[in-house]
Amino acid sequence: MKKILDDKNISKIFVISALFFGFIIMMLIPPFQVPDEAQHFEKAYVISQGKFNPENQDGKIGFYIPSEIVTAVDEYTHKVFGNRDEKISYSSIILDDRLPKDYVDYQFVNFSTASSNNAVHIIPAIGILSGKVVAKITQGGHASVVYLLYFARFANLMMYVILVGLAIKLSPILKKTMLLVGIMPQSLFMGASVSYDSLMIAMSFVSLGIIFKLIFDEHYKLNIKNMLILALFAVIYLVSKPIYLPLFLLLFFIPKNKFNDTKHFMKMAGIFALMILGGYILTRIPGYFIKNVTTGVKSGNIVSLTGQQIAYLKAHPLAFFKAVYVSFFGNLPYYISTTVATFGLIDTYVPQFICYLYLLLIIVTGIVEMSNCQYEIPWQLRISSVLCYIISFLGIFFAMYLTWAPQEVGVGSDLITGVQGRYFIPALFLPVIVFKNSLLRKNKYINSIMELYNTYFIALAYAILTVCVMFIVIRFWI
Repeated sequence: MKKILDDKNISKIFVISALFFGFIIMMLIPPFQVPDEAQHFEKAYVISQGKFNPENQDGKIGFYIPSEIVTAVDEYTHKVFGNRDEKISYSSIILDDRLPKDYVDYQFVNFSTASSNNAVHIIPAIGILSGKVVAKITQGGHASVVYLLYFARFANLMMYVILVGLAIKLSPILKKTMLLVGIMPQSLFMGASVSYDSLMIAMSFVSLGIIFKLIFDEHYKLNIKNMLILALFAVIYLVSKPIYLPLFLLLFFIPKNKFNDTKHFMKMAGIFALMILGGYILTRIPGYFIKNVTTGVKSGNIVSLTGQQIAYLKAHPLAFFKAVYVSFFGNLPYYISTTVATFGLIDTYVPQFICYLYLLLIIVTGIVEMSNCQYEIPWQLRISSVLCYIISFLGIFFAMYLTWAPQEVGVGSDLITGVQGRYFIPALFLPVIVFKNSLLRKNKYINSIMELYNTYFIALAYAILTVCVMFIVIRFWI
């Protein structure tokens, strides 16, 4: 067992574990019972049709999509949401699958992701295209909405498994901790959905894996290839989730010996900046073809309330931090649950202690790994790692403070609504770097306990995952 859990095998263990549990979760979660999945699916579908630029209809932004999709989304979204006694049957899904779909009637739909960047929906769009091809071969071209949905989910799952597995293989540190965060029930739940959260999580893993490799592996050189990958991810974050950009600040800890001289450093920094700028401009070009666009009925009100919130913040600079304190500690159990294991449309919970147990498992694994870490980690890097995560953490709350909270609880409220634990998952493993301490390893008794823990920690993770799967089955199927 000890040899199997060697650092060289951790990436393989992740791939096997994530594929196994991820596929089970993917199949057990009913259609459109993932936060925002319906909107992400609609955007992916229009991209699969070659439609990249949304239309402006009476000040609303959206696309013309098949009526079958609108109907399916509405039916499945409201079928079991909020009603724990309502169940799903596979027989009805299979029957629906076999009914021919013409996709000839289209209607204009204004949905929240219509104006989102196309790049974050490419993978599920490829999955939908694959589903159309398979359906044409096997069913004469008649693919149901649910049929295409599961193809989109599977495409996202494969992307998630490949990227996170690659990140774990690349990273010289925190492999086991990354494994646990990668197979965390909530991570797999999002990874096996059409939500672009799967891409956000996977990109953060790969970005930090490359950065750790550059910092700690003296043989791993900074080159155009890894710079291009990092720049691509930075651009995607910039146009979709800029709150995760602070993670790239760790690039400043790349050792000086990775550069020939100051001139070489400036050249590489310049190339990196140009890559990001060029990518950003390219992603913004489609937006110039749409004028006077709003995102829905409430859009004008949203803009007005956001302006009022900004004005309030200028007059009360500390109000935001007070709101973060009140919201975070007032809703801490909710944030922990939605970080570790909450399913459906945030209406399917597992017992709280399971979430706390898994979070403790991540922390203890991080402590054990960092205690056994062979690399010297300067205190500046430890503090910066925590600070980078805190900045992203505060960025999540700040985004909701400006946009969502004014609508839900009013301008100047001490409560920030709209924040979910899944937003904390990217780089959740990063702060554990601070636990670097070789003193624990010097104690024979503690060292033996850590070795025993390294042997069995994965079994505990599997047990928790199994329990979560059972709760999904009970909630939706029996």
